[in-house]
Amino acid sequence: MPIHGVVEAGVALIGEEQRKEWRADLNPKIQAVRELADKYGAHLLPADSMFTELAATTEPEHWAADGVHSRRPGCAWSRDRVSRSPATPVLAPPPGHPRAPRARDAPPPGS
Repeated sequence: MPIHGVVEAGVALIGEEQRKEWRADLNPKIQAVRELADKYGAHLLPADSMFTELAATTEPEHWAADGVHSRRPGCAWSRDRVSRSPATPVLAPPPGHPRAPRARDAPPPGS
């Protein structure tokens, strides 16, 4: 989220340069998660891009004081989005995976 100026995180002060470095590291990870969700058909709530869009219409600090950890409005907004999403668990393994859900009466894999 595009927070400006120095942010206090505990005893650390995080400035613009540090956030740029973090963002350069974070962006490829966000892309990898999107690709995995697409590959496995997981329902993904793209919170990063959604909060960035929200921050463009309000003060970013309204949603997350440090640009990462949501405040109450950010938590409520996320909760509302998740409650509107499909019921499929986000973290469910794909079908055929050893930990994928299966019918109770189905034999264990490999039996």
